[in-house]
Parts: sequence; structure tokens; C-alpha cells
Amino acid sequence: MPTDSPALPPSFPPLNAERLWARVETLSRHTLPDQPWTRRAFSPLFLEARDWLRGEFEAAGLTTRLDAGGNLVGTRAGRNAQRKPIATGSHCDTVMSGGRFDGIIGVLAGIEVAHTMQEHGIELDHPFEVIDFLSEEPSDYGISCVGSRALSGQLSADMLAARNADGETLAQGIARIGGDPAALARPLRGADGTAAFVELHIEQGPVLESRQLPIGVVTNIVGIRRVLITVEGQPDHAGTTPMDIRRDALVGAARIIDAASRRPARQRQSALRGRHRRQARHDAPTPPTPCPAASS
Repeated sequence: MPTDSPALPPSFPPLNAERLWARVETLSRHTLPDQPWTRRAFSPLFLEARDWLRGEFEAAGLTTRLDAGGNLVGTRAGRNAQRKPIATGSHCDTVMSGGRFDGIIGVLAGIEVAHTMQEHGIELDHPFEVIDFLSEEPSDYGISCVGSRALSGQLSADMLAARNADGETLAQGIARIGGDPAALARPLRGADGTAAFVELHIEQGPVLESRQLPIGVVTNIVGIRRVLITVEGQPDHAGTTPMDIRRDALVGAARIIDAASRRPARQRQSALRGRHRRQARHDAPTPPTPCPAASS
């Protein structure tokens, strides 16, 4: 029966674990030495890592290009060039003092798959792509997922106009590293432009480790909604106002946090952070107490 499903060889040869680990070690060294692991998107350190990464793409037999959104894309041709690509990948940028393997394992594992296919002469029906997405982490422009937004057409004009601390716009940053912000008014790839995409990623929580499971398949992902709650109290003299008639904003905020933590897991606030404005030393706490809440 004809099918458009990706055709894999009957048995795929094992990957070269030593080579994969060596690449992890090398890419990990591209970091601020006193703040591992830090490799901020658009920074000179990031661009050095990208240059090295391009060489590894090419060593694995991938035809490599930088798309208009600043994504590094490596392609291995398939038997049928008209078929949509099977893609994998992740990102090599980090937050400040980020995880050593966060993002990079998804890119480097994809390179190793391509390298193994090259060594064994394996050809898929579909083209095979490895993508290093630009700036998955929040950038210095205040925008995250820059490359994937560009790919899907969700990088707005306001986002491109966002500036970093030096006054450079995101559009200028993309152009500086070799992208083409003028081409980002529409998606670089349609929603149906890929046959399949899979990302190998570290577990960012404790569940698999606590259950001693080597791997898990993601079926759902946390959604984030942030709200700003202001709890208003009443300032009074700290020494002469009895506790039972005080209206301390911080107490109210603490009760909100406690109530949120007691809700069922499926409704629970995943993060709460409070700020308390202090008055003079003889006053009880006073408003406002902003309490940003990130809900899932």
C-alpha cells in the first residue's frame, strides 16, 4: 500500500557515543569561564560556538545554511527531494549560568544521527534536517524563541523593533549575525512544511530521574500565564497597633500564596514571587505588595 510515512532502514546502526560526547565537551567549553554555562544568543561567544557548530554540521555530511531568521540549518538529501523534510534539533544559546546540556544535546544528537547515516551510506526517502534555532532562551532584546518564531511567522514588527541595552534592535541583531529581517513578514516555512519534527531534550524536572526512567515521550507541555496581583493594606504604627486589627499587605499576599499551593495539582500556580515595599522602621508594612504569579 502506498504511504507517505518516513521509511527507515530495517535496522539503524548504533550511534557513536564517544563522538557525541566529545562534541558535547567541546561545545560546553564555549562559555563565560567564571559563569558556566553562559552562551548568550547574538554574543561573540555565541557566534564562535556557531562557527564551530557549522563545521560539525558539514563534517557530518550536512549541506549547511543560515536562514533569514538566523537559524542554522543542515540538510541531508533524501531519495525524494519533493518530500517534506524530517527535522530534529534544538538550540545552543543559554540563559545566564544555564544548564550544560540544555538545548545542545538536541542539536548534537541530530548531528550524530546525520554523521552515522553518512558513514553507513543510509538514505531516507525524505530529506533529513538538523536545526539550531536562534535564541530559544529569552534574549537581551526581551524576546525568546526568535528563530522558531521566524520560521512560523510569529515574529512581529514590534518584536523586531525591541532594543537591547546598547540600543540595537532585534532586527539589527538578526542582520548582524547573517539573517534577513526584511524577509520575516511571512513564515519562512508553513505549518505543513515539515513531515515530522522530534527534539531530544534533557529533563528539566525531577520526574524521570525520581522514577529511574531513562527516557520519556512528551505528550503535554506546561502553558504559562502571568498576572500581577496588588495586595493593599493599611500602614499603622508597628508598636501600638494590635495584631488582630492590623491590615498588613504582606500577610494577605502570604495567604494568597498559601491558598494557591493548596489547590489541586492541575490548577496549581507553578510559581509565585512577591515584592514587599518597606516603610519607616516604626510602621507596619504598607501597600502595594505586587505578587507576580505564573500559572500553569
